[in-house]
Amino acid sequence: MILGGVMMPVVGIAGDQTALPMGIIMVVCYVLAVIMFYTRIAPAHAKEMK
Repeated sequence: MILGGVMMPVVGIAGDQTALPMGIIMVVCYVLAVIMFYTRIAPAHAKEMK
């Protein structure tokens, strides 16, 4: 929730004529989520399955 509150002004930085900042933020957050999943969650889950 805090990250959403921080990113809200960044999304509207270019005005409401373009969705490019929002798209960039969505892609960056998706990439960060995938990185965190494969570096933190997946290894811990793999250890539990052994």
